[in-house]
Amino acid sequence: MKIGNIATLVATAAAALVPSAGAPAATVPTAYVTNFGSGTVTPINTLTDTAGSAVTLGGTPNAIAITPGGTTAYVVNFSASTVTPVTMATGTVGRPIRVGIGPFAIAITPNGATAYVTNYGSGTVTPITLATGTAGTPITVGSEPGGIAITPNGATAYVANAVPGTVTPITLATGTAGTPITVGNAPLGIAITPDGATAYVANYGSGTVTPITLATGTAGPPIWVGAGPSGIAITPNGAIAYVANALSGTVTPIDTATNMAGHPVPVGTAPLGIAITPDGGTAYVADYGSGTVTPITIATGTAGHPITVGTDPYAVAITPEEASPSPRVAITSASATVSHGYLGAILSCEDAACAGTIEATEQVVVTGGEGKTTRLSTETIVLAESSYSISEGTQARTELKLTSMGTKLLTDVKAHPVREDLVVTVHGGTSTTMAISIS
Repeated sequence: MKIGNIATLVATAAAALVPSAGAPAATVPTAYVTNFGSGTVTPINTLTDTAGSAVTLGGTPNAIAITPGGTTAYVVNFSASTVTPVTMATGTVGRPIRVGIGPFAIAITPNGATAYVTNYGSGTVTPITLATGTAGTPITVGSEPGGIAITPNGATAYVANAVPGTVTPITLATGTAGTPITVGNAPLGIAITPDGATAYVANYGSGTVTPITLATGTAGPPIWVGAGPSGIAITPNGAIAYVANALSGTVTPIDTATNMAGHPVPVGTAPLGIAITPDGGTAYVADYGSGTVTPITIATGTAGHPITVGTDPYAVAITPEEASPSPRVAITSASATVSHGYLGAILSCEDAACAGTIEATEQVVVTGGEGKTTRLSTETIVLAESSYSISEGTQARTELKLTSMGTKLLTDVKAHPVREDLVVTVHGGTSTTMAISIS
């Protein structure tokens, strides 16, 4: 059949979703703590500050990162030179992924596609394709790379190199290391502000934190904190950086607007890792020497009761907070046309929340002008972030290509995902029906 002869498809149905009054509240985030001396990971309920049953991995787990969707944790094992995936819902330990010697830290790209692991003993960074669990070609950086952070746009990773006292930028699209930026002595931890403007580097050997303006790669004046600064985390609003001082047993807040250090908060012995809840309310600090995790209420700068975990807790990562159900979503109109091998679909919505993942919920059957029928297999069209956001009174177009064999449903454009399921039926003419879902 000639795709160009397919008749115009017209939308005849629309649907609306209204969450019930009893819609569930947002899911409580869980803090996960690696226990270097126990070979385990301990979950902590951040609502009750109680520790759950530990997951056993063996070896010396020393770093952890959680995928943006909160489904999987990736745990770095220093002595085994591996990274192990752990399914969050079940605590199931997956197959370890071999990386470089003495892996130290891990960061995951915002789209959840790739993890980057610093190898302290190899002087490299190993990329891991998370969909397949495959380690890629190592990227050479400085000697003894420690902390790593990725910019919010996913374009660049910054790696703290302990021995030369530098930070190396890596262009992730090409895996190319750039010119190192000189900071303090033995930098270990690094964090980037949510706006992607500044990186803060904890210099273990200097007792300082160095801010780096990322647009220019320029290091600013060092900020004095406690002794042995190691882990660092920044609040979701970007206002405060919290620095764990391993040799002082304190956490120092830094006002990112002024780069001034505030009063240190006493915690346990040898605090190393630190993470902050998605709502910015609490920081959780891994006290390596105490076998505890100390929660700090950020609004007051007050340390809470230490939570007992495993031996030598090293790092903390916190699951993302699941969003509450979206507000009312209504498709006000939909239409689709086929021309020159492309099916163009137009959806009009009452608000921006209707942009989302479109998927074929059933087989798509299209009948052409010659009376021949093509069946398209059910396939999901993944709509990524930052494409067509639909606002009130506007329209967004997405073009779906129909291959000549009629076995694929592809997309050339992408948009924001939302949670609710919404089915729009588009049809026109005899036996020409297409069902799509906005979810």
